[in-house]
Amino acid sequence: PELLARWPPDSTVIESSGHSAAYANCTAVHDLHTGRTAHLREIEPRSPATSYRYSPVLGRAFGRTLVGLSHLWDGYPDRAEAVVRPAMLQAEQTSGRRSVVASVFASVAAASLLERNQPRAALALLVGRMDVIESTAIPDVILCAYRTLAYVALSRDEPAQALEVLDDLRRLAAARHLPRLA
Repeated sequence: PELLARWPPDSTVIESSGHSAAYANCTAVHDLHTGRTAHLREIEPRSPATSYRYSPVLGRAFGRTLVGLSHLWDGYPDRAEAVVRPAMLQAEQTSGRRSVVASVFASVAAASLLERNQPRAALALLVGRMDVIESTAIPDVILCAYRTLAYVALSRDEPAQALEVLDDLRRLAAARHLPRLA
């Protein structure tokens, strides 16, 4: 929060570089963690739609992912899926199923399906993508994917598998020095 408060307002250098998307995403993560999900959904659509040299589609994709997560956190998996599913399908067509953008959207879409009692469909979205999610996504998205996998295992009456998934998450958190995941 202290860094966000020091962000220079209306800087033409920032606006022309695409860093305003980074600011919007950082603010959105903070809003998510402080329970200000409605505010998150207000600011993210204002994230710039222009592609920049260093901030092309990825900044907007993370923003849309955060909007999807905000709906999940508010208990509306259908809204979350409505936000990320079309974007995921478009990313798959454009860049492939295992692209960073498609994989990030898949994490939230899978969690949405799980919340709507569709564990097989949720698992199908994550198969072959976990390595991409682990290596490129923000902690919230990684946690979303692992949580989904653990609950899918429980839905199959495989508690040992669920514990293994959570142990894998613990190992990832330790290896990447991500205490929020631990």
